[in-house]
Order: sequence, then C-alpha cells, then structure tokens
Amino acid sequence: MRHLFTVHILAAHYRSEFLATPQLVRFDYAKGLDGFEPTLLIKGSTLLLKYIALGVRMQLVFARLGNRLLYALKVYDDESKPASLWSILERDEEKTALAALVRGEVCQTFLFNELAVNLAWTALLISVAPELNAIVAKVATGRADHSALEGGASVVLDRFDRGVHRVRT
Repeated sequence: MRHLFTVHILAAHYRSEFLATPQLVRFDYAKGLDGFEPTLLIKGSTLLLKYIALGVRMQLVFARLGNRLLYALKVYDDESKPASLWSILERDEEKTALAALVRGEVCQTFLFNELAVNLAWTALLISVAPELNAIVAKVATGRADHSALEGGASVVLDRFDRGVHRVRT
C-alpha cells in the first residue's frame, strides 16, 4: 500500500454511508490524475486494514439477489473464517467501474478506517470474468434496502465459504 501522497475524498453519498456502517466495500468510477478510473473503496477496522496492507489473500464475490447485485470482498485474515465486506450495487458509476475491470483497467484501491479517514491506497489489477458484464447489465440500480437483503447476502456468503460457487437467488 502507498501512504500519504494520494488521498480519496469521499463523495457526500459515500461519506454518510461510510460513517454509518462499520465495514463495507464500494466500487466507484472516480476522476483521478489520468481521467476517470475504476476505484475500490474499502472501510474496515484498523486491524483488518493492517491485514489488507500486509497483503493477505483477498477475493471478490459477485452474486445476484433478485434483480440486485451483491458484491463482497473476502479478506483471508483468518483462513477458517475470512472477513466479508459487502454491498449491493446501487449506482451507475459502480456498473461503469465493473465494466472497466472487465476491460482490464487498473483499479485504484483506497482503505478507510472506522472514522472514514483514508489511510492508504494502491493500484491493483483485479481479474474478473467477462461474463460479469452480462450480469451487471441486467441488475437494477437505485437505493437498496440493505437490511432486507442481509439474509440473502448471508446465505450467498455462507455458501461461498463452503465452496459452493454457483448460487441461485
């Protein structure tokens, strides 16, 4: 992870969400030094962020929940029970960021602590399957009721932990 020289200022809609949620992950398509670029925003505990900064294995998970898209970042801070930070896709910018990842664009990744303060960043090449474009094209955007979708998200993440990678919802 790189430190100090580049910071990400959260947009107002993300800032309020980051302040209200203990941990989460969000994609964005934000303007950087070289134009717009896919961006991954990760909020977690200081301890979890230390594991991420040290380079533990991480994996992105995507699953449909009805007409919505769940995406989660699995952080293998504990091999037997990795941490799962998840969100429901709500904005067109998230769709654009995922399409950019499919094209092979580098993803700017920013870590935020419990106070939603940006602590570190790095550029990552995130490998995603081309089929993600077809899945993302069909999902709805708009404000999601995360508490209503939490049960479905838990089922998807539990199945993934047990090695069941095809999940119907």
